[in-house]
Amino acid sequence: MASARRRMPRRRFLRIFGASTAAVAGGLWRTARRSAAVPANLTLAFWNGLTGPDGRVMEGIVADFMSQHPTIKIEQQQLPWTDFHTKMLMSIPAGQAPDVAIMHTYEKPRYVQSGALTEFSDADLQALGFQQKDFAPRAWDGGIYQGKRYSVPLDIHAMCLYINNPLFKSANLWVDNEPKAPRNQAEFLAACQALTKGDHWGVAWLQRGVGWAFQMLLWQNGGDMFDAQGEPTLDSPAAIEAMQFIQDLNKKYHVTPEGITGNPAEAFQTGKIGMAVHGDWLTPAFVAANMDFTVVPAPTFFKQRAVWAGSHQFYLPVQRRPDSAKREAALVFIKWISEHSLAWAQGGHIPARTALTATPGFRARKQAVLLTDGSYWHFMPAVPKILVEESLITAAQEQIFLGRATPKEALRSLNDQIKRARI
Repeated sequence: MASARRRMPRRRFLRIFGASTAAVAGGLWRTARRSAAVPANLTLAFWNGLTGPDGRVMEGIVADFMSQHPTIKIEQQQLPWTDFHTKMLMSIPAGQAPDVAIMHTYEKPRYVQSGALTEFSDADLQALGFQQKDFAPRAWDGGIYQGKRYSVPLDIHAMCLYINNPLFKSANLWVDNEPKAPRNQAEFLAACQALTKGDHWGVAWLQRGVGWAFQMLLWQNGGDMFDAQGEPTLDSPAAIEAMQFIQDLNKKYHVTPEGITGNPAEAFQTGKIGMAVHGDWLTPAFVAANMDFTVVPAPTFFKQRAVWAGSHQFYLPVQRRPDSAKREAALVFIKWISEHSLAWAQGGHIPARTALTATPGFRARKQAVLLTDGSYWHFMPAVPKILVEESLITAAQEQIFLGRATPKEALRSLNDQIKRARI
């Protein structure tokens, strides 16, 4: 997921997270080694938007793949998601598409409309050894759009609540050797107020990525982002109420820093913020910083349980000059990463393969507790204008948080901009 990160030498990274990808995956998810009939000296371009702490994990996984497949070189590009989509949508029609890409499930429509993606055929799935029964249902179904499979799943990632253990202890929010995690809006506000004192804040909410937290609150409040025709409904009473609550954390309750302030991982790592509502992909940054923290399910802030979630998936973009050898090598690459995706859990995510989530190796990870929310995971809708919403939501929210517009005014303007967009 997107987030600025500082570079960490790979040797130090692997020391922190426990040896190599191959060692982690091989010890807990054993698969028969298969030799693939791939011509020598192939180079695959692999693009993704994994610029957060999880991106460092993917770098290690790719390096391990190449060490075991010396005839396949992977040239990886990691770009912030907005830049990634801009480059992808320009490069594919220009005949400069990557051989493999990772995107989310909701981003398919724009690409399918422009004829930018190839389908995964039955033969491809057979070569991969992928079957529906082996994957989490939401992740597996997320690869299908308009009855055709355009992607295969790598993971599930979900919104959660990060807790600073020392601050919870000092605020008397510690019971039976664990934090007294808030489960609803009232408990959340009470915890925020107990944690806010001096230069310490209750929650780091108004950070990059806050748009996803807003979406979760909207669903919890009974609203939605788009209607059945794919048009935005972000000016609904449910949306306004959800956004008002987020603004109130700053302007009314004064339990969070002012405005949208940069990097959420770095803010939480200062040790001066008691909680952070964000995605599980920040976990490796906090582990690497030797923080004393706990991951718990996000609270139910409104009237129904819903948890923002998504899935990174592998895509095979359209090539101007299709190369069967490269496509075969791409399938080898995807298959290997999927089979070794327990190592990807080091990035804070939940493997899409259900056999892996049942292993002791995954159950020992901090984000394993988020599996309890599986039936409440809510994916972003796969509609053409979703990328427009993604590009505009942060600016709209900043206007609200800085007091330059009311939630009603900003959301009405945002809704109108998305409606006018021509995709």
